[in-house]
Amino acid sequence: MNRPIRVVFLGFAMGCAAASVARAQAGGSDPAKAEANVDERQPTVIEWTVTPRATPHFALEYRLLPGMHERSPGNAAPFHYRSILAMKMFCADYEKQYHEKSERWLKWPPDAEAVAEMREWIKAYQGQVFEQLRVAVHRERCDWEFRIHELTELSPIMFVLEEIQQARGVARALQIQARLQMLDGKTDEAIETLRMGFQLSRDVSEAPILINSLVGIAIASMMVNEVQHFAELESSPNLYWALATLPHPMFEMRPAMEQEMGLVHQIFPFLKDVETTERTPEEWNRLLQEMIDRVIHLTDGTQQQDWKERLGLSVVSAAAYPRAKQALIDAGFPADRVEAMPAAQVIAIQTARVTRYARDETIKWSFLPYLESRGAVRESMNRLESAGFLSRDSPLKTGALPLANILFPAIEAVGFAPIRLERAIAATRAVEAIRAYAASHDGNLPATLADITDLPIPPDPMTGAPLVYRVEGDHAVIDLPPRAGRTPRADGFRHIVRIRKK
Repeated sequence: MNRPIRVVFLGFAMGCAAASVARAQAGGSDPAKAEANVDERQPTVIEWTVTPRATPHFALEYRLLPGMHERSPGNAAPFHYRSILAMKMFCADYEKQYHEKSERWLKWPPDAEAVAEMREWIKAYQGQVFEQLRVAVHRERCDWEFRIHELTELSPIMFVLEEIQQARGVARALQIQARLQMLDGKTDEAIETLRMGFQLSRDVSEAPILINSLVGIAIASMMVNEVQHFAELESSPNLYWALATLPHPMFEMRPAMEQEMGLVHQIFPFLKDVETTERTPEEWNRLLQEMIDRVIHLTDGTQQQDWKERLGLSVVSAAAYPRAKQALIDAGFPADRVEAMPAAQVIAIQTARVTRYARDETIKWSFLPYLESRGAVRESMNRLESAGFLSRDSPLKTGALPLANILFPAIEAVGFAPIRLERAIAATRAVEAIRAYAASHDGNLPATLADITDLPIPPDPMTGAPLVYRVEGDHAVIDLPPRAGRTPRADGFRHIVRIRKK
């Protein structure tokens, strides 16, 4: 069942959205339905059996995004809304059907029963849903006009992004339509459907909100999966250059991270001037109580009762004030000034400083290329956890309210999401290059990727090193190893490529 996506609960919502990216790149399977005894030492395996195929005579015959010359003036967002509205009007029960049957539908190749079910299911989408979407993806720009940065207090976290959730439903329909068109040998129509899906992913990500970026990445990952299946069909064209001409990176996370930096002051506006504004002790107590209430509101239901008991005003004052006072003095605040402050102000100042420090220490790495920052985010998180800045077990350890460990714990997963997508694209490009090589070498696999001299082979976007490649008997293996500290099952992919014999 779908739930509306809100801008935050970041620790929960961003983690769930990042997990959906991983599911999409693993072929769309639901971990809840996966085998219980999965070997974490083994990567996710993607097997290919492909026909040798040279790249097209006209290299850019196929594109996976509409070109500028294909676009019309105007904003795509109204047409996306019309597409979504049509889906809600005409496809009311179709989401339920999808979730009940998608495990079978998304297997490749699908069996005859699954194909028949998909043909019946997709009919409801082939009118206004896809017609309005086709207009949307050919517009010059997409501006959702959410204006999240103008909202304050609880408004940012209560802002429902229902259209973003529904866009995933449209993407699922595109995925099924592309799959059926491939099976029917309708190459041009299948590629046009994939183009719509890739552009939908870009349009969804246009709002500077992390959830939008992650959903956009998940949609693009669904389309990459279908490109991979497409390559397995005997009649499929070689899409090396179609993949190579996608933007690199596909998604720019910086605007969303910029928005994220201001979120604390949107939810807690008084923290902006907490060190300089004069207020009565009663006013400070009121503001601290409001902040406590919002912290509790930001936590998910499993924590709420526990945190209500641990974050009452009297509990906070007794537990946090001595630590906050000492922390400010240690940071260089004059002791007599700190002693003269109301206790609630001392806690508020320490909360503002701790939250800003933790925010900067995690988000700063997102402004660097991944190759420069990989590993550093985890090191920062470990340091912050050790120092108590991100402690869930001892939320008042630093003398501050636990804003940081609510707002920022999923930053590492978020930062890796676009890299997972780029790795999937890189591996798919490499397979298409292998197909082209086999077409001119009697159906043989290259002994090394360096043997492919007419098409550049992308490096592994995670490491910057050449893709790990080897030939084992009748097949080639492309390994995408996991991140340091992660299991192969969680992060690793192994592509096994076989050449179809005549």
